[in-house]
Amino acid sequence: MMPKAQPHQASSDSNQNALLLSKLRPPRPASALIERPALLSLLDRALACPLTLLSAPAGFGKTTVLQQWLGERQRQADFPPVAWVSLDGGDNDPLRFWSYLVEASQAFQPHPTPLSPLQIAREAPPFGPPALQQCVGAFINEIIRLDCQGLLILEEYHVIHEQQIHQTLTFFIDQLPAALHLVLITRTDPPFSLARLRANNQLLEIHASQLAFSRAETLRFLQQTLPFDLPETVAAQIEEQMEGWIAGLRLFTLGFQGRATPSDIQQLLSSFTGHHRYLLDYFLTEVLSAQAAHVQAFLLQTSHLQRLCAPLCDSVTGGEASEQILTEIERAGLFLQAITDSDGWYRYHALFAEAMQNEARQRLGEALVALCLQRAQSWYEHNGMLDEAIETALQRRTTASVLALLERLLERPNAFRERIYAIQRWLQSIPDELLATSPLLCFAYASALTFTSSSDQLEASTFTRVMTLLQYAEEQWLARQQTPRLAEVYALRALISVRQGKIPEAARAARQALALLSPEQFTWHVVCQTTLAIEARWLGHFQAAYQTMLPGLSTFRDIQEQEGSIVLKLFLGELCLEQGMLYQAEELFQTALQEAKEGS
Repeated sequence: MMPKAQPHQASSDSNQNALLLSKLRPPRPASALIERPALLSLLDRALACPLTLLSAPAGFGKTTVLQQWLGERQRQADFPPVAWVSLDGGDNDPLRFWSYLVEASQAFQPHPTPLSPLQIAREAPPFGPPALQQCVGAFINEIIRLDCQGLLILEEYHVIHEQQIHQTLTFFIDQLPAALHLVLITRTDPPFSLARLRANNQLLEIHASQLAFSRAETLRFLQQTLPFDLPETVAAQIEEQMEGWIAGLRLFTLGFQGRATPSDIQQLLSSFTGHHRYLLDYFLTEVLSAQAAHVQAFLLQTSHLQRLCAPLCDSVTGGEASEQILTEIERAGLFLQAITDSDGWYRYHALFAEAMQNEARQRLGEALVALCLQRAQSWYEHNGMLDEAIETALQRRTTASVLALLERLLERPNAFRERIYAIQRWLQSIPDELLATSPLLCFAYASALTFTSSSDQLEASTFTRVMTLLQYAEEQWLARQQTPRLAEVYALRALISVRQGKIPEAARAARQALALLSPEQFTWHVVCQTTLAIEARWLGHFQAAYQTMLPGLSTFRDIQEQEGSIVLKLFLGELCLEQGMLYQAEELFQTALQEAKEGS
């Protein structure tokens, strides 16, 4: 029996920064593959292009052909190191997305030392939006400094819809060092412009028409997988019907293995007039029906899991034989892929998983599917995988669970800074009447909306939303007499008012907060002191503003808050300039610049 959890695979309460390392491993390649030398030769151009795009609908063998290419070419001594990231919907968090890319890129160094850890972006609140592009720039500089070369592969990029990720990845591609190459595996072309790369012949594109099996490849596949020989005319009919769709061919052969004759197949094909979706539904039913009852039940009950391991599956199915069943399913070729070097983690092929989920709802019913998800959520919670638990609770549409898990997540040190985009995404799906019952989540949502804004000036609708959320939090914390929390509401209002240019309002809120803040809330103390310094400057009292800022600078120096220290030194430098203190201004600006370089 496997241990309850693999500690290095997932985040835990004691280590909220941990990433799922199974996402940084490619699926294990299948043992018997059709040789495709023309495609492998085409992929060789990837080492001459900044960007390679494998773009085709599900089931056209994008990941498989790339693995074939890597398997062949990595035998060569001069082939560059490879980094792999398997993306999912939870990676629509810019900090999380880039954290995975940075972690994967450790593979580019013979003796890995930490590359840029996105610390700048994490430390940005409460002084401004996370400086993500600055951080990506620092990451690129670090790659250049270490003279890294490599191939960075992002699988399932089509799940990414967060615009800031597209923007920063475009910046990354534009600045990519010559020795580094990016490969995107996706069902659709990415939503950013590729025109410049195409014009400069710096983009390799491989689409469905190139990935689809030819007639000869279809015939070789059928000869390799069916227990009898097919007449070439029948193979040609299958190729025409399937249009080279590899997943359809696999389902076809699985569905008829051991109990069909060439005449059966020909009769079946002549009755088909539908497209891929119809073929998928039909053959999936055939494949399932051919499995033992316990395998059918296992496949249906675990179909909603993005990644599987035996302990998780035992919990979901209520059984104890998941390790054996997973091995059995993998050997049977049922679209289950073992993840390389991941201590027993697997994933279903995305196309198979989607179809199985639909089948599970029909065969098991919504109640049993919900029970399976509930069991998965409990397992994630027990093993400290709160992100996965929250995503599962959202799938279940159990708002109370989402709220409880988010509150638990926010109890972790630095959780808000590190998960700010995810927190915003999760909370935007919660109805106001439920959100209003949790002042902590109201405050977190208001903070996230404020600090992820692309500019200091919040849009009118966002400003109204933030003020409403802060009002909910204030009323609840006031009723519960939670004074330090109430102080944070006033401090955030002060910061927002400064950004909106409403200095008198900001100063009033800052004084309210300072009267209630505890000594331990040092960051909010500095925010409020800075607000009062801004008021003094606004009134023309430059020396008073300078003196008001100094305690905050001392605080940040003591706690090694680099981003805040840089911001304050720049502000103090501006005050010196306004007073004609040019040497002092230069010294502050130079110190801030040096700290920024050291932080990158």
